[in-house]
Amino acid sequence: MNNQDIFKSGFIYTLGDFLSIGISTFLLLPVYTKFLSPSEYGIVSLITLYSTFLGIILMIGLQSSFSRYYFLCNNDERSDYLSSIWLFQLLFSLFFISILFFFNNYISSFLSLNSISDNPYFFFIILNSFLFFTSGFYSIWLRLNNKPSQFLIVQISNTLILFISVYILVVKLKLGVLGVVISNTISCCYLSIVAIIGLKKYFKFTLKSQYLKPSLKFGLWMMIGTLSSTIINKIQLVYLGVYTSMDIVGLLNLVLQISNILLIFSVSFGKAWQPYIFSSNNIQIAGARIKNSFLQFSFIILTATLLIGIFSKEIVTIMAPNYIDAIIYLKLMLLLSMLSTFNLFPSTILLYIQKASINQISTIASAILSLLLNYFLIVKYKILGALFSMCITTLFNLVLNYYLSNSNIVIKYPILKTIKIFSIFLFIYFLNIFLETYIITFFIYAVKILLIIFYFFLMVKFNFFDYKYFHNIIKYK
Repeated sequence: MNNQDIFKSGFIYTLGDFLSIGISTFLLLPVYTKFLSPSEYGIVSLITLYSTFLGIILMIGLQSSFSRYYFLCNNDERSDYLSSIWLFQLLFSLFFISILFFFNNYISSFLSLNSISDNPYFFFIILNSFLFFTSGFYSIWLRLNNKPSQFLIVQISNTLILFISVYILVVKLKLGVLGVVISNTISCCYLSIVAIIGLKKYFKFTLKSQYLKPSLKFGLWMMIGTLSSTIINKIQLVYLGVYTSMDIVGLLNLVLQISNILLIFSVSFGKAWQPYIFSSNNIQIAGARIKNSFLQFSFIILTATLLIGIFSKEIVTIMAPNYIDAIIYLKLMLLLSMLSTFNLFPSTILLYIQKASINQISTIASAILSLLLNYFLIVKYKILGALFSMCITTLFNLVLNYYLSNSNIVIKYPILKTIKIFSIFLFIYFLNIFLETYIITFFIYAVKILLIIFYFFLMVKFNFFDYKYFHNIIKYK
C-alpha cells in the first residue's frame, strides 16, 4: 500500500466516520439542544460516558488485539483467531454484566442516574456496553481486509437508522433523554446484527489459548490505556456533575463534542495508515513511513482545526443558540484536541514493536494527573478549572508519549518544517480571535475568508501543500 492508496482509503474512512460519528456528535446537536434542556443534555452526556467506560472494560482491549495480531495469522488461522476472540469476549461480558445486575440500585445511585425516579438508564448503559464490542467488530474486519466501500455502506445505513430513530423518538414523541438513549441502543443493535451476518461464515465455536493468551496480554494494557484516555478527556463531566450542575455538564460536553470532530480526521487517517505501518517488514521501513507521513497529517489536522476555529461562533450559533457562552471555551478546546491527535504517531510506533504496556505508561500517568488536577481545580474554578486541567494533562501526555516512543525507536521527525507549519497556523488562528473582537460584524466574514486564503497561500509558499501531489491522488485509479 502506497501513500496514494492510504489517502484514497483514508478519504472513504473519513467520509464513513463523519457520517456516523459526525451525525451523532455534531449534526444532531441542533436537535438535542432544541428538544432537550441543558440539564437533560447533561444527563445524556453522563449516560454516554458511563456506557463508554463500561464498554471499554467489557472489550478488555480485544478489538485492539484483533487489529494488531490479525496480520500475524495466516489465512487458514484467521477464522479460528476471530472466533476465539469474539467468543471469549461475549462470555466475559455476560459474566461481568451478571455481577453488575446484583448491584443495580447501588451503582445507579452512585452514578447519579436517579435524578428521574424509576428511570431505566442503568439497563441501557448495561445493554449498550454489552453491544460495544460486537457493534464495532465488523468495521474493524472490513478495515483490516481493505474493504473501505463496504465500510462506507455500513456507516451510511447506520447513520440513517440513528437519524430516523432520533427523529421519531425525540422530535415526534418527545421522549427526551430516554428517546436519545433508545436511539443509540437501536444503532448498536443494528451494527451488531450486521456484524453477525457479515462474519457468521468465519465464526466457529472454538476457544484456542494460543490466540487468547497474547491477545489478552496485549489487550489488557490497551484497555487500561483506553480507560485512562477516557478519564483524561471526559472525567471532567463527572466532577462538574458533582460540584456544579447538569447545565454546566451539558455546556462542556457540547464543547467536547464539537472539538472532537478533529478526532474523526485522526481516527480515519489511522484506520488507513496503521495497517500500512503494521505491514512493514522491519523497523527501518516502519520508521521511514511514519516520518514521511508526519507533515501530511499535520497539514490535514491543522487545516481542519483552523476552519472550525475561524467559524466556531457561527457553528455554535447555528447548532446550539442557547449555548453562546461555549464559543470561547471551544476555541481553546480545539487547540487541545488538535494536539491530542498527534499522539497517533508515538502510539503507532509502540504498537508496531508490540510494546503496548509502554504505550500506556504516559496515558496512565496523565490520567492520574487529570484526576488530581480536576479534584483541586474544578471544586474552586468550575468549568475554567476543567479546561485548565485538560490543558496541563494534554501537554504532559503528548511530551511523555514522544519521549517514550523515541526511547525505543528514534524517528527523525522534520522538526524545522513542523515549527514553521505550526507557526503559520497559530499566527492565523490567534489573528482571527483578535480581529473577531475588534472588527464590526458586517466586515468580519470577508476578513475570515481572506485569512483562510492567506493561510493556504503560506502553505503553498512553504511547500506544505503540494497541489500536484493531491491532484494525482484524486485522479489515481
